[in-house]
Amino acid sequence: MVIDAYGTLSRRTDIPGQAHHLNQNAAYRDVIPHADGVSVKLRGNAFSEVGSPHYNAHESMESFWDMFRRGGMDAGNLPTNSQYNRALYNGLQESGLSPAEALRAVQAAKRQQLDAGLRGSDLVPRLPGRINQTPR
Repeated sequence: MVIDAYGTLSRRTDIPGQAHHLNQNAAYRDVIPHADGVSVKLRGNAFSEVGSPHYNAHESMESFWDMFRRGGMDAGNLPTNSQYNRALYNGLQESGLSPAEALRAVQAAKRQQLDAGLRGSDLVPRLPGRINQTPR
């Protein structure tokens, strides 16, 4: 598993899949530039390839974000970076990464958060809108 900046990884054709932001761009774009966001490659289209690793990772994160969206149990609030990182770890495992790979990826995401001045107890900068994946 290669972890690199989105701008670099998205251009690498020697690694199959799509670049997947570890610090989700829609949540962190105000503090982490899109092209600089640490990423991994996941096979499949996140929106339309139902059951693919990339789809599964986003599906898991959508369930997490739904808790903070209208109608969710924590609607109107934002999660902490630590809560996000736990959800990221779970989502990466649901994409098929091993626990060790998922941990390594989350550690890279946390380093980037810290470099951007975000501590674990700080709130995620933004609540992303729904991505409206093709239903299962």
